[in-house]
Amino acid sequence: RGALAEDIRVRFDRPEVFISDDFIKEMIDKCRQADLVPIFGTLSEEDFDTDLLRRVYAKRDEYGIRSTQHFAETDWRRDIVLKKHGMRPVEYLYRNGFLSDRLIGSHCVQVNDEEVEMMAESGMHVINTPLCEMKIADGVAPVAKYVRAGINVGLGTDGAEWNNSEDLFREMK
Repeated sequence: RGALAEDIRVRFDRPEVFISDDFIKEMIDKCRQADLVPIFGTLSEEDFDTDLLRRVYAKRDEYGIRSTQHFAETDWRRDIVLKKHGMRPVEYLYRNGFLSDRLIGSHCVQVNDEEVEMMAESGMHVINTPLCEMKIADGVAPVAKYVRAGINVGLGTDGAEWNNSEDLFREMK
């Protein structure tokens, strides 16, 4: 079954400005008519702000859908969150109550064993994008640890710009 992720932000450089409720309702209706799962794309790690994330997840919960976001993707993004919030990305989301079974984490490469436990406890899901990680040298996600911890892991492509393709069969190879 397919899913369509629509970014909750109007523009990447203005993360506090969300798409309109009318647009959200139309997106959800069209997804359901096409038998697709509607999902909100959310903030990049460099934009993590506790109040803004509360707004994002409140909007997600208002519409009863899931959300996805890139986190623990790269060492430099991990370091931004660490410097800004005194915690690594997964711990920051966990301590603020943002990890849940309604969250799909993309990449999740830069994690330690404690963070894997936090992810498993929350019931969140992970999308692994191995070709993207190889192309942009993020590292290798600890998929085996995720599976052993009971985390639901799916396979994704990220986007053509970071992967040269959006072909899931190519990803499966």
